[in-house]
Amino acid sequence: MIEETHLPPQTLKPGVQFDRCFATKMCTMEEKQGYDDVDSLYVKVHKPGCPKKASLDIDDVDNLVGRSGTCKCAELDVSEIFVKHLFQDNEGGDSLGGFLCSTVRKDGSFLHAFCTLAVDGILAKDLHVKNKNILVQLNDKQVLGSFEYDHDRVIETFKSLPMETAIKMEIYDRESQELKTIEFTLEGIREEVIVKEESVQLMVSPPSVNALEFQRQTKFFIHENGRLSFQTVANHKRDCKSHFVVRKKIDEKSWCQVYSFQLEKIPSRYLGFNGTTFDFIDSNETNAPVFKRVEKKGEYFLSPSCTSGCFGSSDFRRDFKGKFLYYDTAKEMFVLAPTQEVLTKEGYGLAMRETQCRA
Repeated sequence: MIEETHLPPQTLKPGVQFDRCFATKMCTMEEKQGYDDVDSLYVKVHKPGCPKKASLDIDDVDNLVGRSGTCKCAELDVSEIFVKHLFQDNEGGDSLGGFLCSTVRKDGSFLHAFCTLAVDGILAKDLHVKNKNILVQLNDKQVLGSFEYDHDRVIETFKSLPMETAIKMEIYDRESQELKTIEFTLEGIREEVIVKEESVQLMVSPPSVNALEFQRQTKFFIHENGRLSFQTVANHKRDCKSHFVVRKKIDEKSWCQVYSFQLEKIPSRYLGFNGTTFDFIDSNETNAPVFKRVEKKGEYFLSPSCTSGCFGSSDFRRDFKGKFLYYDTAKEMFVLAPTQEVLTKEGYGLAMRETQCRA
C-alpha cells in the first residue's frame, strides 16, 4: 500500500503551482481503519502524457481512500491557493499557505477541500482552517454542490479576493461536524499579503428564523391545533405561529447542504412526514428530518434527504427519492412530485421570508 504522505512544507514555495496534479491513494480497511481523504494524498507533479482533467465517479469523498476495503486510484485537481497583490506585477500572487483539492461528483457538481496546509500560512495560522475542511461558500458564492464553480473557477475566485474589504468564507469542519463562518480582511503591504489580525471573526454558522410562504397564494405554513396549516398571515415578521428555526447542515453521505425546520413556538415539533402526509412530527435537533433545497428564480423547492435515516423505512425513502414538495392546485395541498414536474413550472415553490425573531 502507499502510506499517507504529504508534500513537505519546504516544497510549498510561492509562485510554484502544482496546477494539474493527480493524487493516488491506496489502502486496505484492515491496515488503515478509518483512513481518510484529502490530507492523505500521495501527490505527484503532472507529467507529460498524464490526463489533464479529473474523471472521478464518486458520491462521498471518503470513497477516495477505499473505505470499502478495496484499493482505489483517483485523479484530482489540486492547486496551490494564491491571492493577487494589488501592486504586484507577477501573475502568481501570494500564497495563502495551502492547496485546494477538487473533484467532480456523479451528478456533475463539484466538491472542494483544503489540503496540505502550511502551519504558518494564512489559511491555517490566521483563519484557523484545517486539512480536510470542506469549502462551502466563498464571498457569498455557493461552491459546495455547485455545477458552475469548478476547480479553476474557485482558484480564480481566491486569486481575485479584494484588499481592504471584508471577506466571508464558510467551511465545514469534518472533525466537529460544524458549519463555520470566517470573516476577515486582507491587506497588501511591502509586496506581500497579510490578514488584518483584528478583522478575523470565527463563528459557528447560526440558525435563522424564517417564515415559509407560498407566493402564488400569499399563504404561510403555520401551526394550528397541533397540525400543519396553510393560511394568510397579516404580519409574518412578527407572527410567531408562522416562524421556523432553520438549521443548515452538511449531509456527509451525499455531500450537500440540508435543512431542518423547527417550529419556533414548540421546539419539539419539526416539519416532516406523518406517514406520507407532509405535517409536523415530534423530534429533536439530532434526529430531525432534513430537506435538500433547490433554488430557482427566487423560489425554493424542498426535497426529503433520502440519505438520512430520519425519514423512516428504506421503502419510504426510495419512493420519495428525487421528489420535491409541490403545491397541487387541484388538491389545494402540498404533495411530493417528480423533479420534471416541479422544476419546469414557475410560481409553485416557497419563499423563505426573514422575520424579526432571532434563534
